Amino acid sequence: MAWAVEREGGGRGFSTSTGHFFENWKNDNYRKLMLNAIMWTAGMEIPAGGIESQYVEAEAVEQALMIKPISALLVAPDATLVQVLNSETPRFRVTVASDFETQDFAKYKLIVLSECDWSAVKGKERLLPYLKRGGGLTLIHVSGSFPELEKLGLVPVTPIPSEQASAVYRIHVADRAHVAAHGVEDFDTTDLFPDISASSEAHILATAQLKEGGQPRPVAFVNSSSKARMFQTVLGRDTAAILIPGTAQLIRYGSLWAAKDK
Repeated sequence: MAWAVEREGGGRGFSTSTGHFFENWKNDNYRKLMLNAIMWTAGMEIPAGGIESQYVEAEAVEQALMIKPISALLVAPDATLVQVLNSETPRFRVTVASDFETQDFAKYKLIVLSECDWSAVKGKERLLPYLKRGGGLTLIHVSGSFPELEKLGLVPVTPIPSEQASAVYRIHVADRAHVAAHGVEDFDTTDLFPDISASSEAHILATAQLKEGGQPRPVAFVNSSSKARMFQTVLGRDTAAILIPGTAQLIRYGSLWAAKDK
């Protein structure tokens, strides 16, 4: 599982087949082995007791390694979407909040609102000047309506509550040319979708079709005004559904596009 070699002339090398799981770094001796090996390979002196270190949580490592991090505000029941936004290469520095009222929107390039009804969102009017300045908005399972968005040139779709059970769907990418769907392949998911009231102006990014057939239903949309961008989806009704790789990709890429980074 680990090898070291010292070549003629003084060159050194080290190799290991370990490191598949980040949890390994919690082991003090594992970190010491890796650090000792790096120092030895570089020809540096190693202390008698080996190199001591402190474990750093995965999230802190991801934050430190970010290149040009995108500041984002997530207003949601839990922090699952942080994992989704930062799937693949971490890009978003996310602040999780329970409401809008106490937040300084000027700090953020993207605001993500999830699992709520517009009628219950206090302080939603503060979104309007934020969007006029060119802010990005991602909506995930947001029901009800907020007509003021349309006055900005943004056309949100309106989920309509309906009595339906979870089912297996095939998700089809409707616009592969759009950067928010670049590289996303069609995929299967078990999910629960509300009916949708969508304006003809809404740009459909993806549709869902029951595996046994039926009419495709729009489930992901993009829209933009002169300055603001908005991504909206009804995919990911629960944690298991939102962590489906294809769903996570659409949310991540749609959010990067809304934040004007893709």
